[in-house]
Amino acid sequence: MNKRDILIGLAALLAGAGVYVVNRAEPVYFLEKLTFIKRYSSGLPNIYGRLGGWVPEFCHAFSFSLISIGLFSRSEISRKMFCLLWLVIDSFFEIGQKYGCQFAKYVPLWFNKVPILERTKSYFVN
Repeated sequence: MNKRDILIGLAALLAGAGVYVVNRAEPVYFLEKLTFIKRYSSGLPNIYGRLGGWVPEFCHAFSFSLISIGLFSRSEISRKMFCLLWLVIDSFFEIGQKYGCQFAKYVPLWFNKVPILERTKSYFVN
């Protein structure tokens, strides 16, 4: 286990989540569950500025790559594979936003019964 990679990944994840706390008005899953955060964040300054539009997407792929590497990687090839895996996952969701209605047709109905997954269809459509 590589603690440094995990800590950097967690810091990047918090930086990306910070955008939703101070910059974005649309509802996101973790803020709906942690309502006290949104209550206190309304007066915070917009510290991300124009970067707030893409910081979460970058931080998501970057942080989950580092966390995965820190937890599971044993070799150089596995580090590269984790980075590629998260690039593919994030790319899939970005493309899914572009073609949301088409992607939403393929979201299984049982996703509605699983916490976190229940928002998948809405994510693509909205």
